Amino acid sequence: MMDNLAGLGLFFGGLGLFFVGAGVIWWVSLQDRQTRRDAAGQSAPGG
Repeated sequence: MMDNLAGLGLFFGGLGLFFVGAGVIWWVSLQDRQTRRDAAGQSAPGG
């Protein structure tokens, strides 16, 4: 029982970490795209 529980905890922990990592990467790419668009719209010399 305890082994099963530990395995389940490890599995769901890894899954959670994976989703957190994917969310962070998505958020960073979103922010990067937004800042790049703002920079291109406002302060790009000769744009």
